Amino acid sequence: MIMRTQILAGLALVGLGLMACSQQTKTNASDAADSAGKAAKSASVDTAENAEKAADATIDAANTAKRKAEAATAAARETH
Repeated sequence: MIMRTQILAGLALVGLGLMACSQQTKTNASDAADSAGKAAKSASVDTAENAEKAADATIDAANTAKRKAEAATAAARETH
């Protein structure tokens, strides 16, 4: 009878150990998912900021090209 009680108590402890391990795994998975979400958000913000900078640079380049084309047209009119 004592042996049976000890076996049952041992099984209960193993079960508790597995539950604790399972909870730690869930916690680790949750932490990893949170970290991945934060990294994705940060990357999307960085991408948006870089896209905005690229758009501004494109607009500046287009305006510069327009001014140069207008200056070239004006110069050509003056020489003819």
